[in-house]
Amino acid sequence: MAVSAKLVRNYQVEIKAGSHTFYSDEPTSLGGDDTGPTPMDMFLSSLAGCKVITVQMYAQRKGWDLQGMDIQLTLEQKKASEVEGAQSAPNKKVTVIESDITFQGNLDEAQIERMLTIANKCPVHRAVTGEVIMQKAPKRAPEQRLYLPGMVDQDA
Repeated sequence: MAVSAKLVRNYQVEIKAGSHTFYSDEPTSLGGDDTGPTPMDMFLSSLAGCKVITVQMYAQRKGWDLQGMDIQLTLEQKKASEVEGAQSAPNKKVTVIESDITFQGNLDEAQIERMLTIANKCPVHRAVTGEVIMQKAPKRAPEQRLYLPGMVDQDA
């Protein structure tokens, strides 16, 4: 899996993922042109979409009567000292994502509890809560050399 992104203008970024092209930007209040969702909006959208799709797949395999699912995610930065269970230094900022999920359909409490558990097993959730290793440093553009006729390349 791979995506590519390139700067279009100001803060607008063109993103290509498979056969899809879309844009990310910053709001005008932050100097952007507001031509698309912010990167953090896209991040939360990816997480929400993944949870919904994962639960839908699970419910279909089980033959459960899931007729609809709504999810609301919020993201907030807080001091670690304000977050129960945070393991960072007390003054360090931690990211808190809160989730509110509702299901529609003829479902019992056990099915709902199981789907809430399954929502937390989606690939994006696992990527966020698991170990992530960023292996490559950003590539720099190669140095451009000026070659003039009759000049000898010093590196040759």
